[in-house]
Amino acid sequence: MRTLPAEFRHRVVALTDDGFTTGEIAEALGTSAAWVRSIKALHNAGRSIEPKSWANTRRPSPSARATASARRSRPSRAPPSPT
Repeated sequence: MRTLPAEFRHRVVALTDDGFTTGEIAEALGTSAAWVRSIKALHNAGRSIEPKSWANTRRPSPSARATASARRSRPSRAPPSPT
């Protein structure tokens, strides 16, 4: 899922204030109604609607990424066929 810009989030609030419904806003912005509802809920709760920064999140180490990649590239073992 991609992060939508802050302008979209502020536009949701503005369109809500102008009396548009969730479905109309979602259609106008090309997003889902669920996303619009989540932005409206954040705004109504008095929380920030700005996108969260992912700068301080933990990322897997290069060795962990290599191990995960190796696991994904291995073919899965199929159960033995009945004979």
